Amino acid sequence: MFKVAPLSGSFMLLSMFGILFSTMFLMKYSINWGFIVLFVSSCMFIASFISMTKAPIEEELLIDEHHTERNSRIKRIKK
Repeated sequence: MFKVAPLSGSFMLLSMFGILFSTMFLMKYSINWGFIVLFVSSCMFIASFISMTKAPIEEELLIDEHHTERNSRIKRIKK
C-alpha cells in the first residue's frame, strides 16, 4: 500500500488552468510547448484527483486552513 500526500485545492485549479491555457493558447504558437504544458498539467490533475479520493481528509483540510484559525485550535503548553 502506498501513502498519498494531501494536495491543496489550488494545485488542482492550477492544473486545470494549465490544461486550458495549453489547449487554447499555446497550441496556436508552438505544438511542442503546448504538448509539454498539456502533459505536465494533465499529470498534475491526475495527482490532485488521486489525492482528493485517497488522502486523509484531516491533513488536506489543514493545508487550506488559515494559520490564525489553526493556532486558535492548538493548545499551547507553557513551560
